[in-house]
Amino acid sequence: SKCSFPLYPSRTVHDLIDDIREQDKTDQTILLTDEQGKRIPHSTKLVHLLGQSFFICVGDTQYSVKCSSSVNDQNDYVLSVEELNEIALCAYHQKITQLLTSQKRHHMPYREYLQWCESHGLSQHQATTLSKALHEAGIILHFHENDDLKGVIFLSPDALLNALSQALDLKFQTYDAPLLRSKLEKLLPQYLPLHNIKINLDKKAERRARFWMHGALGYLLVQFAVLARMVWIDFNWDIMEPVTYFVGVFTLMGGYLFFVLHGEDFTYKSLENRQRLLSLKKLYISNEFNWQKWNTLNNQVLSLKQLLGLKMEDLQSMSQNKQKTTL
Repeated sequence: SKCSFPLYPSRTVHDLIDDIREQDKTDQTILLTDEQGKRIPHSTKLVHLLGQSFFICVGDTQYSVKCSSSVNDQNDYVLSVEELNEIALCAYHQKITQLLTSQKRHHMPYREYLQWCESHGLSQHQATTLSKALHEAGIILHFHENDDLKGVIFLSPDALLNALSQALDLKFQTYDAPLLRSKLEKLLPQYLPLHNIKINLDKKAERRARFWMHGALGYLLVQFAVLARMVWIDFNWDIMEPVTYFVGVFTLMGGYLFFVLHGEDFTYKSLENRQRLLSLKKLYISNEFNWQKWNTLNNQVLSLKQLLGLKMEDLQSMSQNKQKTTL
């Protein structure tokens, strides 16, 4: 039966003969000869045979082996010293880049950066070339030609850009600003009416919550007046002491019940927020306000507004201008 044997370039003729002998289970003499009939030594590596034709002699039978050109091109490739140095340099570059991007600070001295590069075997010229490449890629900022800034490397370009934009009151827009603006203009006719309704409902809920808090204050004043009258006019302290005790305990239990039900401490502010949310929920239901639709549109508008650097007043003016243009 036929059998194939892989010819690994790193193996020798002796290894190939052992594979053949193990497969055929034969005691016959196995030799490899070249085209001139000369015997090929067992120590010869197969890589030297892949570029030429040879014969495998098993006893009196001779088999011809011819290597194709594609096999001839698959010889082991040996890296040169220059290529090894280039690979090591790329690894050092990647290591230094990781050190720079992993820093939590926003800037570092350029002298310290040179020390890092020197510890990894890079020359000053190579360190300068790397810093320029990282600067052009936007990973760091290092202004080589500026005498005041060349001694500092800025590790967080985004933080520096945000600080400058806030200090100078600059607005940045993306390259696809016209497309984003047109998308925003399409959303405004749906978003602004819902948003105006929500603002009015929020104001009503806020007024109701404040009114409820004023009512609670009135209740406490009335309670104090009733207890004071009962203590000093109708009855005396000996009779009213247990009553005031139970009133205090009841108030404490009410605060603890508020924490159990709502998961937050019982404070005046949290009580007001809770009443505001309850009033807001009732107003949404009574006015059939589509809160889910408003929330979806609001997230989209906020994202577009942030990308375009607009304010709420700008959205109102955009809507008015579009209505005038339509008219």
